[in-house]
Amino acid sequence: MLKELKIRQLFLAFMALGLASCIQQRDLNGGNGSDTLDTPQGDFIYVASGACYAGGATTLTGSQTIARYSLKTGLYERTVADYFRLAGSTTEFPNAIAGYSDTKLIVGVETGSTTRRLDLVDTAGNAVQTYLSNATAFNQVLRHLFMISDGSVLVSKGAAIPSGTTGAIEKFNSAKARITQGASPVISNPLTNGAATCTGSNVSVVASISLPTTGKILLAHAGTGASRLAMISANGYAATTDCLATIAAPVATAMPTAMVRHPSGDVLVAYGSATTSSNYIYSYKVNETTNVINSATLAYFEPSIVMGASAMSVDPDTGDVFVANGANTFNSIEKFTYNATTQTLARVGSAPHISPSVFTRCVSGLHVGP
Repeated sequence: MLKELKIRQLFLAFMALGLASCIQQRDLNGGNGSDTLDTPQGDFIYVASGACYAGGATTLTGSQTIARYSLKTGLYERTVADYFRLAGSTTEFPNAIAGYSDTKLIVGVETGSTTRRLDLVDTAGNAVQTYLSNATAFNQVLRHLFMISDGSVLVSKGAAIPSGTTGAIEKFNSAKARITQGASPVISNPLTNGAATCTGSNVSVVASISLPTTGKILLAHAGTGASRLAMISANGYAATTDCLATIAAPVATAMPTAMVRHPSGDVLVAYGSATTSSNYIYSYKVNETTNVINSATLAYFEPSIVMGASAMSVDPDTGDVFVANGANTFNSIEKFTYNATTQTLARVGSAPHISPSVFTRCVSGLHVGP
């Protein structure tokens, strides 16, 4: 193990040195010299390389790292956490990330066992500390984190492969207390309410967000014949009346893999699949007051550019959308602009915003922040 650890440290150090050299060479060729390792400026995009889910597309093994890149140029800046180095283990993966503060990320650490936890990671790479452990709550693969403005956090969990296990959403308040429905997670196996079919068999929750006005929870879950979005009451799911609205995936072979709420108010959902024609991004209108999810629109489809999307994030200032390709032949991150009138995405440039590297293998989380 010690020998393997040393080899890995040398490999990552070599990769970082190579990327830094590329940045410096860009400066010598007339590029923006502010985006160097020594003089980081502006916001960044944080990239977690973990045990990602790409909807059935073939993926690589993640590098167990969180790296940060210049939001403006897409150039590597530094590694902020290496879970192989920290744990000396090949089983700890940063599977979900979100902004906790201006200087910290909250990270869902997937270990494949009851040692799953949430960490706080310093964005400058100076420290990692355990924030929350709960073996009862973290009994499935940690998929997605969403920080609510009151300091509470939604933790989406589900099967490693969405089949045979029902996913759920856990919620912890700012004091780290688990919020439940009885002895169950705050949302667990929501059932059909009239025309709103909130779930079916063989599902796995892949993402959840709290809607800003009412606090109602929008979730995406994946499963053959059961993939859909669902809106649940703000207090969670206690009865069928808490299933407020649903909309099915475009086709049965499309599995939702990532979801973000755009500054325009629209919700973007990435779908991945082993079926090439089912890899795309859809846009939805969500009315949290009237409990309606509609206007499903194909926002982007070009499988030579986006395949097995495994994570998304949005720049809150510009509205630009970043999409990670989880497919093993891609491992890149694309940048898009979003037109809220047409509900469509347009690729920025003719090359990936962040090129493939050891740090973009099986991207399990993206976050835009300082």
